[in-house]
Amino acid sequence: YVTDALDDVNALLPRYFYWKDSEGNADIEKGRQLGFYAQEVQAICEEAAPTGLGIFDRSIIALLTKAIQELNAKVEAQALEIAALKGA
Repeated sequence: YVTDALDDVNALLPRYFYWKDSEGNADIEKGRQLGFYAQEVQAICEEAAPTGLGIFDRSIIALLTKAIQELNAKVEAQALEIAALKGA
């Protein structure tokens, strides 16, 4: 099972970028994109970008899902703690 996904998600750096053409120049005609650099994702979650040349979206979705679950568990624990403090 995946653990500490929230730490991995917090380490991801969403970026704007332009695809490069065959000569390595920014392809402005395709427009600005929003995503991640595969090399940075690979350093955080190798399964999401094993070659460092592309990203498996499914792996990112799974990581995000686990991070949401971890956040939900924290919120539920805090709600219980608040309820206990209000009852005291």
